Amino acid sequence: MNEQLIIKQNRRLVENLKPQSVFEHFLTLCHTPRGTGNEAEIAGIITKLAKDNNMTSYRDDLDNVLVHVPASPGYEHYPLVCLQSHLDMVCKSKKDIGTMFPIELVLDGNKLKAKSSSLGGDNGFGVAPMMALISEPSINHGPLELLFTTVEEDGMDGKVNI
Repeated sequence: MNEQLIIKQNRRLVENLKPQSVFEHFLTLCHTPRGTGNEAEIAGIITKLAKDNNMTSYRDDLDNVLVHVPASPGYEHYPLVCLQSHLDMVCKSKKDIGTMFPIELVLDGNKLKAKSSSLGGDNGFGVAPMMALISEPSINHGPLELLFTTVEEDGMDGKVNI
């Protein structure tokens, strides 16, 4: 199936799922290759997301990304919280589908699944809410440090570098 058609179908599939901002970011993860050792593109997307939302970020040579998210107005007195999720995923697909990106999504009742490949929910559903904390000003929170690490699925090398 055509990549652009998969992306459009995926968008229609999740358009009514809540919280919408989390599922929008999860789509970005599903459409971006991010197997272990191939996290540069998604690290760049997160770095740009932080910059576009006037937040400070740091990206190291292994593509680990740290984003400083200021507290919401009125929440400055809350303690700093650090959240961490890994960017990479186990990439498994049926042999006959070629590349697995974009991941083709299927809604099976109330379960989101991937057609013919792994979904990348580990740890995509850790990364997507963290991305929403960067981009969604309506989510109230204290000061945050969001740590996106790499190479977790094969050796956890990204975390060693931190």
